[in-house]
Amino acid sequence: MRQSMQSFFLDVLSHQRHDWMNDLQLIFGYAKMGKTDRIEEIVERVSGDVHKESRIAKLGLPELVFYLMTAKAESREIALHVKADEELRYAGSLTSDEEESLIRAVRVGMSAYRYSGLAGKAAEPALRIVFGEEDGEATLFIEPEHDPEAAPVLHRAVEEALQSCALRAEAADGGTLIRWKLPV
Repeated sequence: MRQSMQSFFLDVLSHQRHDWMNDLQLIFGYAKMGKTDRIEEIVERVSGDVHKESRIAKLGLPELVFYLMTAKAESREIALHVKADEELRYAGSLTSDEEESLIRAVRVGMSAYRYSGLAGKAAEPALRIVFGEEDGEATLFIEPEHDPEAAPVLHRAVEEALQSCALRAEAADGGTLIRWKLPV
């Protein structure tokens, strides 16, 4: 198990290094051509990505954060767009089993979307995950971006993945909303 985890982590690092090298090559090429406006665009995009990853890392759910940060290495054909506000902190809000169920729900939802055939029809297949807070509850909203036809497939998969735990999914606004109580 340990060796497979190490191999997976090295694969994730390899993907990240590859992405960074692509960005650096673009910056270098645009610098040689004197296209500073394009350089600014790339730097702003990379900076935005780093800030987004920082907000995700601070959520306080280490296993879920690890999964979200490494999902790109697991599936490059479907983008995962994650949004979390700066102030969100979920530490202690889920048991270990509930956190594993939440990860399973995201993973199963992603797989259901990928293998339903609907992702292949989308111009840019992507899932959007938004973390929030509402009425003293933590929320995770997941939806297929620009693909409302895939929402029921995703919802069924997420609902089934959560059957063995106390978390529940509800269909909402073209996606699936998962709620859980925050500690007081």
